Amino acid sequence: MVLPETRPAPDPSEPKLGLRERKRLRTRQTILNAAWLHFTKDGVANATVRSIAETADLSEVTVYNYFPSRADLVDAVLQYQGSMDRTVAALAARPAAEGPIEALRRINDSQRDLTKAEFKRSVKIMRMINSDPILRGASRNQQVRQTEELVGALLPRAEAAGMSRNDLHLLCVAWMGMLDGLSEMKSALVSPEAWADACDYALSLLASGWDAR
Repeated sequence: MVLPETRPAPDPSEPKLGLRERKRLRTRQTILNAAWLHFTKDGVANATVRSIAETADLSEVTVYNYFPSRADLVDAVLQYQGSMDRTVAALAARPAAEGPIEALRRINDSQRDLTKAEFKRSVKIMRMINSDPILRGASRNQQVRQTEELVGALLPRAEAAGMSRNDLHLLCVAWMGMLDGLSEMKSALVSPEAWADACDYALSLLASGWDAR
């Protein structure tokens, strides 16, 4: 899994939303925050739409209008709590001459700059996902989408380096799988530095494997 990220600040250059759109966005975020609260407190299986709606001070009908099924709500909560947005944006900002693995290594280094509070929150999310079967299953499904996003972000670098799309896809699958494994390693969850070191070691293994090709 991808280390859950701090959501980026709104881009001031983006068009401002109208009143209706802002209200819908606030309502959606209120539902997601209430759902996350109950997921962490009760577990996903025991968190009812009724309790989530009551915490959000909304009707159950309103919750279902935004999220037609529990599966939709679980997926949205996971996407809200951790996404690829910052990773994709950071990759776009890296020098174009960097190959896929080197770009990932430089992005990984930025994890060292996470505050203790940000990292603690990320670890809490990872541990909760790993301990809850429903969240774990939903997270695995989202990894497919996240892998494709990563492939898309790295494709120009792969093409410039002579790496085929198939090889890039295998690289991204391997990288995502390693992140998934690291999320269950206690030694990697001690600090931002420990996490970054573990990720760097995983990247070195991938790099040596691709060099051998």
